[in-house]
Amino acid sequence: MNNRVSIIIPVFNIELYITECMESLLRQSYQNFEIIAIDDGSTDNSLNILETYMLSDSRIKIITQPNRGVAAARNRGIELATGDWLCFVDGDDYVHEDYLSRLLSVGVKKAADLVLCGAVYFDEESGVNLPSQAGAIKSPKFLDNTVFNMHNIKDKSILFQFQGVLWAKLFWRERFLKLRFLEGLERYSDAPYFYTSVFSAKAITYIRDCLYFYRIHKGSIQTSISEKKEYNKAIAQMREAYKFTKNQLVDFPEMSGYLDAFFNMEIRKIKSIETIHSIGNSGNGLVRKFSRMLPRKFVSAILSILFRVLNKIHAK
Repeated sequence: MNNRVSIIIPVFNIELYITECMESLLRQSYQNFEIIAIDDGSTDNSLNILETYMLSDSRIKIITQPNRGVAAARNRGIELATGDWLCFVDGDDYVHEDYLSRLLSVGVKKAADLVLCGAVYFDEESGVNLPSQAGAIKSPKFLDNTVFNMHNIKDKSILFQFQGVLWAKLFWRERFLKLRFLEGLERYSDAPYFYTSVFSAKAITYIRDCLYFYRIHKGSIQTSISEKKEYNKAIAQMREAYKFTKNQLVDFPEMSGYLDAFFNMEIRKIKSIETIHSIGNSGNGLVRKFSRMLPRKFVSAILSILFRVLNKIHAK
């Protein structure tokens, strides 16, 4: 094994951000990688920008397809990947220069199937950054410098702390060769892939440092949830993702209860997004009260980040 990394990037109308993403990848201290960019029917200048990079670097491959969604784009990338490891990067985000080096060195040293690291959510509109260790809501310190899986860890409630997203993670390709994304959903295609990986992995480890930079902006790949009917649709699609994940994990019946509880929690999160959105738009006494107690810019930034971070994460 030569530890080559296949970086898979779904691209759809992100001409404002793809350059920063590509530059951060090409500056990596670890250079044994390929970039597979799947243009999912972009109508802006994204494809032209990618083609300029491809002309100067043979490690970059560009695949074009009619718009089929992020799940289909990632599945296409998996099919074409030749590396020993899979790395999923959103084209509107960027990574630390030692992102691959750090994750890979820990993965090899620990003989891990799945490596996680911390991330920073950065909000363009407010300018506020929010660090998140290990891609988790709160990172359990007892797992620092350890190797674990969901079968030998005593506290299986740790499942509730991990976000079902693909960024800030490195997957050993051989372990997950048959795993694919659920296509046809506008939202939540990340969750079945990630949680199936978590249950299937024999060795998981993570780095507490924040090495991935996750951009929050109005023009994200997925459509924002902004109306009642969209919340209802989001909940329906989350349930579809749950059923798909459940079918993927028929060989792990001992995890069924944890999976049920987790997806119920995720549905409650969607409802919390709706509540935050309603509060933010209502102009009611609660918002005015907070505005009087705290600086206006601070309140605005926090409400913005709460809504858009939850919204973008659950759009996956």
